Amino acid sequence: MSSLPMKEAVRTCLLSTRWKDLFTSISNIELDGVLRKRRALRNRFMEFVDGFLSLRKDISVDRFRLCYGPGIDHPKINEWILYAVRHGVRELELIFQSGTFETRHFTDLEFWVFTCKTLLTLRLFNLPSLVLTIPTHCCLPNLKGLHLTFLKFSDDESIRRLHSSCNSLEELLVQS
Repeated sequence: MSSLPMKEAVRTCLLSTRWKDLFTSISNIELDGVLRKRRALRNRFMEFVDGFLSLRKDISVDRFRLCYGPGIDHPKINEWILYAVRHGVRELELIFQSGTFETRHFTDLEFWVFTCKTLLTLRLFNLPSLVLTIPTHCCLPNLKGLHLTFLKFSDDESIRRLHSSCNSLEELLVQS
């Protein structure tokens, strides 16, 4: 089940009553809300994600990938990412369509993401409008892979804080 895309895993569970709750134990969560151009589709997507996360068993999240575009509520995005962090996410990938995530929406997220002790891999993509400030209490002791693509840092001190908080870092990719 975990090798299937989330949508297909949920559909597969509908094939048999014995499988109906199997999707609640999926540990790899991939959410793609980019192509939701109509409001009704965006709302259905957000309802699906909320429902899925509320039904999911209380097990750790191995991988959480969120790709989204305009129209998805920023508070929902924060909720979903916080859910992953609270469930011990090991691999976090956030892909934002250009211009959809403003600086004011990332403040709480910075704290949660940059203090996640279970995180092994962090990938942040396509945040050109965001100026990233790394919190002073940044702590990513187990982070081995860090990929930052199209990001801006608020100052050199943020870069130093991030680098010094990643004692286990083996792979660093920075693209602008």
